[in-house]
Amino acid sequence: RGSSFWNHEAGPDGTFEVELDPGLDHTLELRSPTTLLVQREVSTGAPGESRELGDVTAPAGLIVAGRLVRAGDRTAVPGARIWLPRPSEAGPLMAWAFRDLLQTESGPDGTFELRGLAAAPFTMRIEAPSLAPARHRVTPDAGAAARVDLGEIALAAGATVTVVIEGDSGDDAIAHIDIGGSGMPMDLLSAAVTNGRAVVPAVPAGAVTVSATRGKETLCRQQATVPADVAEFQVVCRARMVRVDGSVTVGGRPAALGTVVFLPPLDADVGTGIFESGSGAYRQQQVFSPGSGQHSAEVRHDGRFTIPRILPGTWEVFWMPERGSALAPRRVDIPAAEVHPLALRYPGVSLRGSVVDAQRRPVAGADVREMRGQAFARSAPDGSFVLAGPPAGAWQVQARHRDRASRVLTVEVSEDRQPDPVELVVETAADEVRARVPAGALLFVETDPGALRIASADANGGAELRFQPPLPQRIRIAAAAGGVFLLGDWTPFETALSDGLALRPGASGTLHIRSKERSGSVTVAGSGWRIDRLLQWLGAFPSITPEAPLTLQLPAGTYEVTLGNQTRVVTVDRDRTREATFD
Repeated sequence: RGSSFWNHEAGPDGTFEVELDPGLDHTLELRSPTTLLVQREVSTGAPGESRELGDVTAPAGLIVAGRLVRAGDRTAVPGARIWLPRPSEAGPLMAWAFRDLLQTESGPDGTFELRGLAAAPFTMRIEAPSLAPARHRVTPDAGAAARVDLGEIALAAGATVTVVIEGDSGDDAIAHIDIGGSGMPMDLLSAAVTNGRAVVPAVPAGAVTVSATRGKETLCRQQATVPADVAEFQVVCRARMVRVDGSVTVGGRPAALGTVVFLPPLDADVGTGIFESGSGAYRQQQVFSPGSGQHSAEVRHDGRFTIPRILPGTWEVFWMPERGSALAPRRVDIPAAEVHPLALRYPGVSLRGSVVDAQRRPVAGADVREMRGQAFARSAPDGSFVLAGPPAGAWQVQARHRDRASRVLTVEVSEDRQPDPVELVVETAADEVRARVPAGALLFVETDPGALRIASADANGGAELRFQPPLPQRIRIAAAAGGVFLLGDWTPFETALSDGLALRPGASGTLHIRSKERSGSVTVAGSGWRIDRLLQWLGAFPSITPEAPLTLQLPAGTYEVTLGNQTRVVTVDRDRTREATFD
């Protein structure tokens, strides 16, 4: 949220030269096809100034090798693409959207090597012409070597699925089949609709979600299961559309000009929200979500808007005034009816101010937010901002810029009068917690409010975790290291500041989760951690089918595994495999 990106490529000798905006601090993220991600901070410079960073080194990543063959005759599959989003704090969806990928191709004999991987569970996506795309889940063994050989991976031809759009005969629609089940656009197979039908070849067997869209409008959505032993399959997708006649009021009055944006809700760990692009004085704010089914409508002078056709169900709604900052989304339910009146009411209160540094110079591009998460804004080139959205009352406001933050300011905002402008001074440096984990591990950091973020350890196993005020009361870390999840306990934050945090490998075993008939997403909880949530941050959405079980390397302990309405409690022992089986 609120970031701008420029991409550059190093030359054959590894050198690079990047031109930066002299008015801003920057973070350089160096991504190599063979190493783990490394970051370097570059502070604000003067026009024409040149900075020399010297050599930048990064930990070597895991190498995963294998050979792709056809399921029928075991012949080699050359030219297939093998890829996955690189694990990052932004989440797998943002990594995919910005093409932050690890990828390779299979050679003439079907062999491949994928480099730069962390020793943590991941899901490879494999795409080959005329064959069904595959999602191959990999859990590196505990203490895995620098190279993991997966052996042969068989790719099937899949089924040809005919999607029939019932209730809409237009030919300008697109049918989609979500083979991942998580609403991720990277897992969609698509085909044009002709005479109300679309033919999608090479669809893998298993549970899928079928939908159809016209532009950004979703026409229908249907669950289906593609059998493993059929060459052709048909799914009927029924269109049931609703017209929304809406209004936006601010402080009881019709809103000024702007836009409302409807998005299907995505998992909180996937990543969606406000994205700001541009540089200097030219900056543009927009709602970002690579998910399908986005609707938007212009709000007229009378504060009213119309969305002619939208699917019933739950949506997240953003109000984007023509002037000012976008407001935090609201979740609304659209019933199955011909017409649904929708009133979006916002309080007519706002807070104006400016962000400056310790020398009272304007700070551009600072994140300004109400601490309950009900409003956010970015400071303009002159440091000014407008914060709106929450109801009247005591607002707790803070500005953050790079590794510095302002103190949290409490402002009484009333509906009777506009509060005086405030000045937020970003001068408090972040508090730093040092963590020690196995070299190259991925860290998961959780604090009191349940906020989770990801970080990487360096080649020596060190990591520096920065925290802005208000500081949490306690903190805990987990790590994916050497193919095993390490799970830490809660520690008082003051203790973590003085003593640091450490995770060391201990006794571990294997948890094998399988299902006899059912398919779906699973939750895995142990030691107070939701392991499935950690997996989502790595882009390995945990689900199982009778044909595709899930295997995890976990610390010894007791775990609760849930699939649908069934729960299994399993104790994982040292160097042993335990099984959770669902009916």
